[in-house]
Amino acid sequence: MKEVTMTFNRAVLFFSLVLLLPALVSAAEPDSSELSVGILLVKAGKYKEGAVVLRKVVEKYPDNPEVNYYLGMALNRTHPDKEAESFLKRSLMDSPDNPGLNMELGLHYFNKDVPAEAADYFEQVIELDPKSELAEKSREFLKKIEESKQERSWSINVFAGGQYDSNV
Repeated sequence: MKEVTMTFNRAVLFFSLVLLLPALVSAAEPDSSELSVGILLVKAGKYKEGAVVLRKVVEKYPDNPEVNYYLGMALNRTHPDKEAESFLKRSLMDSPDNPGLNMELGLHYFNKDVPAEAADYFEQVIELDPKSELAEKSREFLKKIEESKQERSWSINVFAGGQYDSNV
């Protein structure tokens, strides 16, 4: 009788998990229609509209790397500030091997005139997917960074100053 009760309890547990699993998975994943609309808007170049939709999604699912990536991209294209960087880096923690994400961070730092940081991300894109279109664009940006280093290879700094002491 004890074995029958244990088998019955296991069966009930198994079927409970089977029935609850889809609900648990859907609770962890964003509404695909809302997310899809936001992504489509971003891909269509409607960054402000996409950001509005994706902000709603990220409020519900702050740890979803895809939501963070596309919201970061939308913000990076409209207001490239710390908030855009934050969403992109949050996504990067979960998806470090995403060439598009590395490219977006490279663009962020390139536009912020932080060439060393930008170059690291562009080099990562090339390493991850060397024959892709993103790798070609990364090579172009790396070339621009190298050219700007050569243009700035010399500088002259002149400092002049004086001091007056009234205690003398």
